Amino acid sequence: WQTAAVNSHVHLILDNKPYKRIDDTKAPVKMSELTGSEALSEGQHVLVAFASRASHESVKTKDALAIISFYVGKKATDTVDVKKPLLIYSRPKGDYNGENANHVLVDFYVANKALDDGKSHVGITVTGPGIDKPLDVDVTKWGAPYYLDNLQNGSYSVKMELHDKDNVVVPGPWNSTTRTIKINHDAPTDNPHAGHTAPAASGTAPTPPATATAAPKRAGTAKPKK
Repeated sequence: WQTAAVNSHVHLILDNKPYKRIDDTKAPVKMSELTGSEALSEGQHVLVAFASRASHESVKTKDALAIISFYVGKKATDTVDVKKPLLIYSRPKGDYNGENANHVLVDFYVANKALDDGKSHVGITVTGPGIDKPLDVDVTKWGAPYYLDNLQNGSYSVKMELHDKDNVVVPGPWNSTTRTIKINHDAPTDNPHAGHTAPAASGTAPTPPATATAAPKRAGTAKPKK
């Protein structure tokens, strides 16, 4: 996977924490960069790496993902079975300022499980300013990525869960993850490669309700819950 500073790269995730972007796969990475300076506890830890496009969308092709389980101190009972279905949360994360707040990518990776087998799906729930009823989407197969549009200033909660055919969360500590993101349209736009969003619309029309939409590049990937 060819990487570049403003193009394709790798997302590196430790223990289901927010990812670190890797542009140089030969450069060393300190564990403190993945843990938020927290010390690693004794026991099992899981490190995930996957290829990412310039837009931060994960590549879903075969062999684009690597998972490593390792231990600190004595080997103990595994808390994560890396051979079972594993939902890997990628985007959104952190703060979205200026133009980056206009079109927010929603992305994840599912390891050891095919979404198009009719037996599982990923449920995404978004709550926050301007959303009177939780915005729910079920992703049933890979395809075009999803984006959050028309978000207002403030904090939003994004939950992703891997569900079985009965809509029950598949067992596993990674299979239900909730993150908080912050939207600020009035702040200066950050690094354009952080959000990859469309320019803000001009005018002073009322803000439409928040939506989750699939990009038009490929076939649709999800269906809103009824």
